[in-house]
Amino acid sequence: MSFALIIYLLYAFLFIQLLFWILQLSKITYYIPPPPSGTNSFPPVTVLICIKNEYDNLKSNLPSIIDQKYEKFEVLIVDDHSSDRGVEYLKSRYINEPRLTILELNTGVYGKKNAILEATKFAKHNILLLTDADCTPQSEFWISEMVNGLGNEQDIVLGYTPYLKEPSLLNRLIRFETCLNGAQILSAAHLGFPYAGVGRNILYRRSLVSAEALKMSYLSGDDDLLVNGMATKKNTSICLNPNSFVYSTPKQSWKEYFIQRWRHYSTSTGYSIGSQVYLFINFMSLIGFYGVFIMLLFLQMPLYAWIAYTIRLIIIWPIFFTLSRKFKETGLSLLFPILELVYVLFICLQLPLLFVRKKTW
Repeated sequence: MSFALIIYLLYAFLFIQLLFWILQLSKITYYIPPPPSGTNSFPPVTVLICIKNEYDNLKSNLPSIIDQKYEKFEVLIVDDHSSDRGVEYLKSRYINEPRLTILELNTGVYGKKNAILEATKFAKHNILLLTDADCTPQSEFWISEMVNGLGNEQDIVLGYTPYLKEPSLLNRLIRFETCLNGAQILSAAHLGFPYAGVGRNILYRRSLVSAEALKMSYLSGDDDLLVNGMATKKNTSICLNPNSFVYSTPKQSWKEYFIQRWRHYSTSTGYSIGSQVYLFINFMSLIGFYGVFIMLLFLQMPLYAWIAYTIRLIIIWPIFFTLSRKFKETGLSLLFPILELVYVLFICLQLPLLFVRKKTW
C-alpha cells in the first residue's frame, strides 16, 4: 500500500467521522422538544415490565414506578418462569395495590418476546411504556414526560436510559458507550431515520406489536428490531427531558458486559439494509481512522497522523462535552480521548459477535 493511499484513507475516514458528529450527533445538543398536545394529553398507560428472577430488583425499584404521579396507569409485570421469590413477594407486598397486575407465562411459552406478545392481550390500556426490573425512573414524572412526546400522530417515543455512576474504568466505558449510542439513536430518530430503541425506556402503541414486528427468530431485540421495522419519520418522536431518564445498574464485570453487548450486536443483523449500511459506515470509519492512525505511527510517519487526530479532537471533543452535559453524564468529558480508544478496541473484540446469535435470555 502506497504512502499516498494511506494518507488518503486516513483523511477519508476523518471526513466521514466529522460529518457524522457535526451533521447528526450535534443536533441533539440544541434539541428543543415540541409543546405537549392539548388533546388527550394524558391517556391511560400500561407500564410493562418483563421479569425473570428479579426479586432483589423488584424490591428496590418497583416503588419508584408504582408511585409515579400520573392520573391513570397500571403496572403489568409478566413473569417468564422465574425460580426465585419475586412473584411471591409481589403477591404479598402489593396485595392491595390496584395498579399492579401480575401475569405468569404458561408452560411452553418462554422468552421476553413471548412475554411482550402475551402482555398485549392482557394490558388494560393501548399505550405501553416499557422498562426493566433493574431500572429506576429519575423522577415521579417519568410517565407523563414520555407521554408528552406522543402527541396525536406519533406511535413511538424513544427515551434515554443512562447507567448509575461508579468509580471504575468499566463503569466509565459503559456510560461512555451508552452516551454515544443514545445520542446516535435519538439524533437519527430526530432527523427522521429511527432505526433502534432501548427497551429500558420506550413507549409505543399496542397496535404496533406482533410476532412479525418483534422478529421472533431473534431471541433478543424486542426493542430495536421492533423500532427498526415499525418506526418512521412521522410516527416516532424522542424525549430528552431529564425527568424522563430511567437509570439502570451497570454490569460489574467485563465478562458480564461483553455478554450484554453480544446480545445487542447479534440482533443488528436483523436490521433493514439501510440501517446496516449506516451503522457499517459509521463504525468502519471510526475503526478505520484509528487503524490507519496507528499504522502511520508504526511506519514512523507521525506528522500526518497527529494532524488528523488533532483536527478530529478539536471538532469532536466539544460536541461530546455538550452531549454528556445534555445526558447528565458527569465525569466523562475530560477522559474522552482515552475512553474512545478503549471503546474502539472493545468494538473490534465484539465484531465476530455480529454473526453469532445468543441462545438464552
